[in-house]
Amino acid sequence: MKFHGQGERLVSVIVDSNLHKLKDSDGNKTVVKTKIVDNIVTIEHCQEITQKLKEHYKIEPKILDIYVDIYSKTEGNEVADFPEELLLDKKVLYDVGLNRLRIWQDGIFVYENINGDICSDPVALDKKYYPFVPVYKIFAKSELEI
Repeated sequence: MKFHGQGERLVSVIVDSNLHKLKDSDGNKTVVKTKIVDNIVTIEHCQEITQKLKEHYKIEPKILDIYVDIYSKTEGNEVADFPEELLLDKKVLYDVGLNRLRIWQDGIFVYENINGDICSDPVALDKKYYPFVPVYKIFAKSELEI
């Protein structure tokens, strides 16, 4: 069974919200692309992208935002120039300074790797970053039962 994005393909890497000085040979601002296989982005791959940007382009990136989304079945239209249908909703965020890779799929925080400390439990990640605290406990010092 073939899944969307199977095999090798190019995806966009937004470097520091595109607030960088990377330009093409004509002096135009450019977008970074990277090859991925089977929709997988690893922390090692993000480290390689960062190293290449530093060595070859003299850019010191802080954040890499990688769009693995697929919006179309039509070859060449995967990046939503003319969106047909969202087939894969996957966002990857890499924080260079913290060496932290985070992945969201279908709007759910599903994976985090901080220097090799890996968590792939969406419930644990949700509790870690979005703990539920009832609003009344934030503002009140006591409870009154009526």
